[in-house]
Amino acid sequence: MVPRTSDVANFVRYIDEARLSFIPSMGICSNSISARFVKSINSSLQPRLYTQLNAFRLVKGYDLHADLFYNGNVEEIDAAFRSGVITPYDKDCIGSIMCPWLAARYVCLEVLQYLDS
Repeated sequence: MVPRTSDVANFVRYIDEARLSFIPSMGICSNSISARFVKSINSSLQPRLYTQLNAFRLVKGYDLHADLFYNGNVEEIDAAFRSGVITPYDKDCIGSIMCPWLAARYVCLEVLQYLDS
């Protein structure tokens, strides 16, 4: 349904947003955290607060991940996830989330589908 022009003109939304990130240097802590808070008030003055929290594990090198995604199959990657050897939340020192990046780089379609599930 497309809103009428009169309905669109009366719609007002106020948004306040705050972000907080903690990205330590390697060797200080192995986790990075990013938080986002959004307060939204629509035209009927009903405030809503949205919160998003992301936590990642920083890894020193990507040899293990690269070898697993280049040479491994879905079952081996799943076993590595379940045993805690790697996580879907591993980041490298420049901030790339390694599992989806390596799966895309090595065109591992079944791994991308697995990560999406």
